[in-house]
Amino acid sequence: MKQIRFFLLLSILTLAQLAFAQGIARLDFAVSEGGQDFPFPFAGGIIAPQFSNVDLNFDGLDDLFVFDRAGGVIMPFLLQDDGSYDYAPQYISAFPSADSWMLLKDYDGDGISDVFMAPTVQGIAGIEVQRGQNESGSLSYQLASESADGFNVLFVPLGSGVTQVYNSLIDIPGIEDVDGDGDIDIVAFEPGGSTISYYENLSIKDGVGTAGLDYVIKDNCFGKVVESGFSEDLFISEDGVKCGRSLQNDLAEIRHAGSTVTLIDTNGDGLQEALIGDISSDGLVLLTNAGTAESAWYNEVDLDFPSSDTPVQINIFNAAYPVKTSADGRTDLLVAPNEAVGLQSNNHIWLYENEGTESVPDYKLKNRNFLVEDMLHFGKNTVPCFMDVNADGLMDIIAGSTGRLEMVGEKSPRLALLLNRGSAEVPAFELMDRDYLSMSAFGTTSGELAPAAGDVDSDGDVDLLIGDDRGLFYFIENTAGPGEAAIFSDPVYNYQELELGQFVKAAIYDFNQDGLQDLVVGERNFNSAGEVIGSLNYIPNTGEAGSPLFLQSSSESSEVFGEVYTKEPGFIRNFAAPYAVKSEGETVLFVGTESGQIKAYGNIDDNLTGAFSVLSEIYGNIAEGINTAPALYDIDHNGFYDILIGNRRGGLSLYSTNFRSEIRSNTVEISTQHYQILPTITSQYFSISGDLQKSAIASIINEAGQALKTFAVRPGEQIDVSSLNSGIYFVRILSEDSRETHKLSIIR
Repeated sequence: MKQIRFFLLLSILTLAQLAFAQGIARLDFAVSEGGQDFPFPFAGGIIAPQFSNVDLNFDGLDDLFVFDRAGGVIMPFLLQDDGSYDYAPQYISAFPSADSWMLLKDYDGDGISDVFMAPTVQGIAGIEVQRGQNESGSLSYQLASESADGFNVLFVPLGSGVTQVYNSLIDIPGIEDVDGDGDIDIVAFEPGGSTISYYENLSIKDGVGTAGLDYVIKDNCFGKVVESGFSEDLFISEDGVKCGRSLQNDLAEIRHAGSTVTLIDTNGDGLQEALIGDISSDGLVLLTNAGTAESAWYNEVDLDFPSSDTPVQINIFNAAYPVKTSADGRTDLLVAPNEAVGLQSNNHIWLYENEGTESVPDYKLKNRNFLVEDMLHFGKNTVPCFMDVNADGLMDIIAGSTGRLEMVGEKSPRLALLLNRGSAEVPAFELMDRDYLSMSAFGTTSGELAPAAGDVDSDGDVDLLIGDDRGLFYFIENTAGPGEAAIFSDPVYNYQELELGQFVKAAIYDFNQDGLQDLVVGERNFNSAGEVIGSLNYIPNTGEAGSPLFLQSSSESSEVFGEVYTKEPGFIRNFAAPYAVKSEGETVLFVGTESGQIKAYGNIDDNLTGAFSVLSEIYGNIAEGINTAPALYDIDHNGFYDILIGNRRGGLSLYSTNFRSEIRSNTVEISTQHYQILPTITSQYFSISGDLQKSAIASIINEAGQALKTFAVRPGEQIDVSSLNSGIYFVRILSEDSRETHKLSIIR
């Protein structure tokens, strides 16, 4: 027994070392729908994007840079010669991390786009600037707005001191050459939120010779326009000299927070018009400039921009981005919501192509799902799981979400089914059904769905247990039997009256190794037991095969399972999403979080009442945005698990991992020269023979890849499988120098 205990400890240490020994790689298998391939299916979805142009690879083409406010996600796209885009995640690491907003402009005229963004140092509302550089053909960024106080933002003189160039953390400023002198100026709503401040860049006028970052406050009422403190109403000046006034101007301003400003010359007169988006509006307002380059005056208001075509109507808080989206050289206009919550997740990114000229644009709406249509996108808060639905030996994908919504308050929770039409080594998926099992019919009770696949009732086939935002579960029993294509019964809501908080997500796994599948449930909030704060609930199955029983009040249950705590500084909640697998003979628990970090834990087996070991706080440095939800399976059968990740943005991302999988295939036995199991068909017992001089452990695994029982291999020992139902299982044997899998059939 000492040898075996040493081996188990060694396995734990090996897992911990593996988690840090090497990085992980993105995977991108083919996915189609209705005969059409998705160009970049696993890009992860888009909710609240901000767009800029940048030359990523210095080939002279205007590539596309996307920053999604929903989780601070960077998404680079390379423009191809045919005008299409390729997702290029290899460039993500070139850019600084950011929250709230990020726009790219070339402020110093060197042909490389620089970064203007929300401050990375907390505690100030301002603008940080990072200068783009070409380092031996690679794009990189270096802080350019460094200041003595440590806030690293742009400052302007004020009296005898200084103040920051102000921009609210939720607003989008206008960053353009306002006065036409060759350097980049900034306009942004002032702290009260009713007027626009103009920060003039003096670097050219001061005779420096090159554009820099030398700002002064030129005008605290830019354009002489005032936004109402109580609505999106705008008040213009009658003479261009005095600031516009509203009836509320003499009252204390307590303004709704949230405005976006985009500067663009729409009529070719050399003056910058302003497109204004507001947090209480579903459109854009155009303010026409009748002033001068030195003194703007917005004297006309178009409340339905563009009035010459289909006006913008997206819920809510919109921003416009003048960018080049093709190789024709003309600047188009993209419009998207600037609301990270993402009230609308379908038809929410509008492309207006410029059918006019570069100096006098004519915007025509061409697409309401720009880029979204090129990737898997299911709405918001995607949660995936793996299940071989049609029993063809290839693992399929089921993804739960809110569904793609257009109306505020609408509920249409969905499951999506992606069938694997490829091969064991080269999977290829077909999106067969965006409303699998017609779960949208439950929109009166649930807003979103989080599926988990596993043999909940221990009858030999794989069922579905689906959590929702209310904190309740749907149980959908598979009645097909082992090895058969799934036949699902009608969903049973409020399954076993489990109530564990809100936004629940379950991991189905035999944690106590008694042959019955237990539950570990993550939720939005966290729990406490004494001085321990935890993010996961453990509910063992205290029933029997065919009759599961999950009692929250069980003496073995825990609200602080493993003392796992996933809340990160700067975030309010958990949104914990657990997923458990067996690797190298040991249980490994992966947990998605509100912050987006994927955490990995070991030292779980025989330690269900203790604290688990942290294998990685940020597994693989994965950055797919907030509310991540992982699922693991060796989808390409290379011996290592792959990790499929859902997120707040409503898409899926796929990576390889460095954790060894327990089985290479769920249908094909792998030959071995070290061990044998006898008999291979049984109703009650089997034994393991072979090279038993070395310590080894074995696991019995069902068709879903879940370990039902793990035990030390001993000479002559009879392993009792009478508690398992009829079906095909696998016996995974792991020794100090070999790993192999054998097929076991149980017949009653």
